[in-house]
Parts: sequence; structure tokens; C-alpha cells
Amino acid sequence: MRTVVGLLLCLCSTHTLALQLQTLEVSRDDTVYHVVVDVLIEAAPERVRARLLDVSALPQLDPSLKSARATEEAGGMRVESELEECLFGICRRLFHVQQVVAVGNEITAQTLAVQGSSFRSGVAHWQLTAEGAGTRLLFTADTEPDVWLPPFIGPSALMRQLKVKTLASLQNLERLARE
Repeated sequence: MRTVVGLLLCLCSTHTLALQLQTLEVSRDDTVYHVVVDVLIEAAPERVRARLLDVSALPQLDPSLKSARATEEAGGMRVESELEECLFGICRRLFHVQQVVAVGNEITAQTLAVQGSSFRSGVAHWQLTAEGAGTRLLFTADTEPDVWLPPFIGPSALMRQLKVKTLASLQNLERLARE
């Protein structure tokens, strides 16, 4: 009985954690947070790209995203999103505006410093490359939130949260791209 349960747990964990994470690093320089990801996703690049660019479905990738809307602009789209982030049991609504440009299998999102934004600056970049039947995703992001964090403990707690949320979003991305 114990062997059967162990085998089932191995099979289930292999299926749900199919992505092969090579790198997931979160660091900080003063008020700017950096994320670097190198992962192999078991889904074709065009399916991964489609999921990343489906603005209406972004809350499925990141449940803290409460709403997102896009308007077409020359050379890309303007994406406005509202997030609800919680740290130390205190939740706050954040507003983020980005200019998103997709060229081939590369996507870049530049943060726009607009009135009411919860972010001072930022840029995120996704590079998708076919690898076997899957996709190698290289992701980098630099973001500077415009929110107060308690000194000493706040930045490290935010970095831990960014790491956990990034991993969860990658797992959601793979699951959705495989559907």
C-alpha cells in the first residue's frame, strides 16, 4: 500500500511540476527589484506567447491581478492592470500601466510612470525559444514600486513573495499553455 501511494505521489508531482526551472533569482538594488528566470515549459512557443499576450486571461496567471485591460497603440498595446498585493497581512490595491510590444517570440513591457501609478519604473522582457516540443523561456524584470515598505524586513519579505509568485505564475502559464 505504501509503495502504491508513493508511486501515485511521484506521478502526480511529475505531472503538475513538469516545468524545468533552471534559474529563479530575485535580488534588489536599493528600491529596484530584479527577477531573472530561465525555465523549460512543456508547451509550444506559440501557445506560451498567446497566453502571455491574452490580457483578459492574465488573472489566471497571477491571481493577485484583479483586472487588466488593453488598448491598441502604434507598435503595441497599453495595458492597465489592478493588483491586490498583501504583505504582513496588510493588503493594498496597486495600479500598473505598461507599454507592451511583441515582436516574434520576444515580448517587452515598459512601465509607464502615469498619474496614480503604484510603480515608478520598470521593464520586463520575455524571450521564447523552441526547445524540443517545449519552450525555453528567459525572463528578466526590473521594477521599482512606489509603495512604502517597513525598513529591514519589508524588502526581504517582498523578495520572498516575488519568488513564490513568480514560480506559481510559471506553473500556471505551463498549465494554461498545455490546455
